[in-house]
Amino acid sequence: MTGRQREVLHWLASGHSNDEIAEELFITQRTVKAHVAVLMAHLGVASRLELAVAAVVGHLESAGAIPGDDVKAAKDLLSV
Repeated sequence: MTGRQREVLHWLASGHSNDEIAEELFITQRTVKAHVAVLMAHLGVASRLELAVAAVVGHLESAGAIPGDDVKAAKDLLSV
């Protein structure tokens, strides 16, 4: 994942629209959409909501805020 993709993911997980992300990062809406599509494919999710949840779960997991079993349960929710 590139630095720019991480930035887009951060803003998306914070609930911002493509327009808002584009404005904040000084890129076009088309570029935001391209980054979102790549992120969705990379993380194996089918929607922006799943992408946001995956970002939050991944952040909490890497911070050690949720134990391993809870991470698995959260990830299982994505596959429902």
